[in-house]
Amino acid sequence: MGEIDGADRRLIDVFLASRVGAPGLVEAKAQFHTLGCRGCHKIGGVGGDAAPDLTREGEKDPARLDYTHVPGAHTLGNWLASTSGPLERCAELADACALADG
Repeated sequence: MGEIDGADRRLIDVFLASRVGAPGLVEAKAQFHTLGCRGCHKIGGVGGDAAPDLTREGEKDPARLDYTHVPGAHTLGNWLASTSGPLERCAELADACALADG
């Protein structure tokens, strides 16, 4: 087998990153637990009722995601990378709830 050129290597890296190890899922799970998301969100029947149940979110077709706050093309990559994405919206809602409670 010969050497793989740069363009092909980048395509292979993108393919493998989407399938091997799922490092993004590990990071998302860590953030979910660290940030206390379960206080509002439910996963597998455990958690709060103030925000959407996230149990089956990973099974959604990317075309059915809420792209309201996503600038640019409505792609999964832009949705995940958006600075106004789901994590920031949850933080804003949590801040608003804290102000209302306190």
